[in-house]
Amino acid sequence: MSAQVNIYTVDLTNFYVAFDSIQTTTDTLKQQSYLQTYYFDKASTGLKKFIELDIDRNNEKLSAKTLLRHIAKNKDLYIRKRQWITSTIDSQKKIIEKKIKLYKTLYPEFVDGNIVFVIGREIIVGKSNGKDLLIGAEVMASENREWALPIVLHEYTHTQQWIFKNIDKIFSKQPLQLTQILANAIWEGNADFMAEKVYGRPLENFYPNHYNEFGYKHEKLIWERFKQELFSPLTDNKQWFYADKEFNGKKVRDIGYFMGNQICKAYYNKAKDKKKAIAEMINLQLDSDESAFKFLVNSGYATQDEIVELTKRFNESKRPN
Repeated sequence: MSAQVNIYTVDLTNFYVAFDSIQTTTDTLKQQSYLQTYYFDKASTGLKKFIELDIDRNNEKLSAKTLLRHIAKNKDLYIRKRQWITSTIDSQKKIIEKKIKLYKTLYPEFVDGNIVFVIGREIIVGKSNGKDLLIGAEVMASENREWALPIVLHEYTHTQQWIFKNIDKIFSKQPLQLTQILANAIWEGNADFMAEKVYGRPLENFYPNHYNEFGYKHEKLIWERFKQELFSPLTDNKQWFYADKEFNGKKVRDIGYFMGNQICKAYYNKAKDKKKAIAEMINLQLDSDESAFKFLVNSGYATQDEIVELTKRFNESKRPN
């Protein structure tokens, strides 16, 4: 049961060598050269993959040029977060390994991979890459001495989930069978559920203004809104995910995660065999809207009257236009 997960932090050290070198000159060409030489030329395999994935709104990839541009505009961020990144990351390695061991007791099918901490342009928070996990430390680092734990456990769950192991096959099928945001809530909610379950602490303890903090205070309101929109298309997620959604004048980001987490908690709490329930959620064959809706029904989160209403609306949503 020993953890076989390898944790790489060399890119963090290399970045700050480059960052310090940048401060010695105002010549942007020299600054770019320092970033290239000390950070990008020494990139780990994980950072090389991160570079391919880190694409901004202008369709520009992470590079010495684009990173320097971001540093120039956000220098204070890289200075402020430096101590949180460099002083706590080694101590967190042991805690991560300990929690991975616990994860394996809860989910014996756990597949090992690598965790790579890198620094980018505040675009990628965490990204699963096959069995491996890439973490943008400049986004996640905070004064909480265990800032890496929740994001590692959340994103590592994505590397375990059936849907992400089969993502290309699912979304290459025509006509597409998985089209509605309910599935999005389930896969993200499952990742949050496992992060809390393995770590043993609420996620809202880590982040200010966390969606769970708002969610627990306004769950009935959120559920009523979600019921009206859960069959909306993935291509128009109604601001439930990766955006701010407004409730009575209050904007909350990623509140769909909370909704999915509550559905997964209901499924887990209802189950007699808890370990089996965890395996069922991670291995859920979320390849169609029908499978997503079936999971909601089986979770017990919605009342019987709500299920009657939702079943009618779901069937209507699947009728050809």
